[in-house]
Amino acid sequence: MRYTHERGRQPQKRKRKVYSERHYRNLKVYDQEPEIEETQDKRSKRTSINRAAVIVVAAVIVLAVFAIMVPNFAKADYSEGWEVTVNGQVLGVVDDFKPIDEGLKQIQKEFKQTYSMEILDETELKYKKVKIERNHICPPEVFVNILRKSVDVKVMGWVIAVNDRPAASVQTKEEAEWVLEQILVPYQETKAGQQRVSTGFVEDVQIVNDAVEYSQLLEKEDALQLMTLGAGVEEQWHIVVTGESLSRISKQYGLRISDLRKANPVVASTDTIHPGDRLLAVAPKNRVNVKFTEMIDREEEMPAPVEIIKDDSMFITEKKVVDGQEGKAGRRQIKAEITYINGMEANVEVISETILVQPEPRVIRKGTKKVPAIVELAAEGRMPFPLKGNYRISSPFGPRPAPVPGASTFHKGIDLAAPRGTPIYAPAAGTVKHSGSNGGYGLMIKINHGNGVETRYGHCSKLIVKKGEKVKKGQLIALVGSTGVSSGNHVHFEVRINGEAVDPQVH
Repeated sequence: MRYTHERGRQPQKRKRKVYSERHYRNLKVYDQEPEIEETQDKRSKRTSINRAAVIVVAAVIVLAVFAIMVPNFAKADYSEGWEVTVNGQVLGVVDDFKPIDEGLKQIQKEFKQTYSMEILDETELKYKKVKIERNHICPPEVFVNILRKSVDVKVMGWVIAVNDRPAASVQTKEEAEWVLEQILVPYQETKAGQQRVSTGFVEDVQIVNDAVEYSQLLEKEDALQLMTLGAGVEEQWHIVVTGESLSRISKQYGLRISDLRKANPVVASTDTIHPGDRLLAVAPKNRVNVKFTEMIDREEEMPAPVEIIKDDSMFITEKKVVDGQEGKAGRRQIKAEITYINGMEANVEVISETILVQPEPRVIRKGTKKVPAIVELAAEGRMPFPLKGNYRISSPFGPRPAPVPGASTFHKGIDLAAPRGTPIYAPAAGTVKHSGSNGGYGLMIKINHGNGVETRYGHCSKLIVKKGEKVKKGQLIALVGSTGVSSGNHVHFEVRINGEAVDPQVH
């Protein structure tokens, strides 16, 4: 609909005002003339328009409705102009579109100089003739400034694509190639007696020249970290000390051993670590996985096969090697192709095999008789702990550095730290086998629970029960202390089955 002046009245001429850029962005009221339209497309491959223009359009529409409702509009001074649409979004109105074309070219030139890279431009300008209140026509120099602020930059970068999806972007092809080469470096060394067949990636990895936001371009070192560790994973280093194992380190950081192996190719296929070694203690979210294949031709041991004989006179937790049938390993010469993923053996394909020494079987008698409840609890690490209330596990079962001189480096129980004098209770019924001093254990209680199950309580400050005394489950037997070889108040809780120490914790 076109607004016109009332018949018999002449429009008043008003003094021209100088308006701000905000005025031309927000006060855009005009009549369109659909029958008059000119279009000029500007397409190349160098910049893209910021979607923030959508917000501008929304504001324009609201203010346009408001302006339509303003009284005395018939007195306004109307003129013809050109509505400018940028990539489908209306940006404003000018009286001449040629300066806008030139302005866009200048903006592209400025971007290219600023980033010193090839710029992608998919800008499409369209012009439509409209009738509008003259003070809403934007001067060319102001409109070009609005256009400059509405343009978002895309540059032609080099993208490392994994399975056709962008993983990391850098400025040059050489930097992208460097990143991929560095990922492979830790896996290049070949073991003695093995011949490398191929090295590459599990995924389809390509380097492509593509348009990216300038802000997405990374330094090559940052791109390498993103590819190997993943987004949001920060480096956390652990220095190995005497007595530590991969299992212990992984538990300390709440990781799986496979996480440590993936983050540290040096231990991908070995459990051997040395004091002073630096290990990345993280769970990688790596974007690529390294695969390599090696050919081997070697002589190796063949483990003795195992034969099981069922015995209903033994518990299912018991097994025994038959006398004279301990078994004997054999030897063989093999040619095989081994495939590794991230340094860990994933597949072995034996090409040929020659038996040099035939292995002899190892024969084992295994019990089938149902296990008593107490044995099952002990074997599964579900024996109740002897303390109640507040305590903490200060040393778990298994390998450890000696906490004090004279202490063992393989812990046969768990240490429950608690204040001196804390009550110690029997976790199950049984007979007191020992009550007194016992070397490094200090003051200690031993309880025989039957069926080969025994529990021990070391470093007590006071012993309540005596040898030969029968105790019930939950009965007070001793008090926490720090006697013997001890670094502080705690009870050493130990569970044994047929004389062999087992982990008292659920496992």
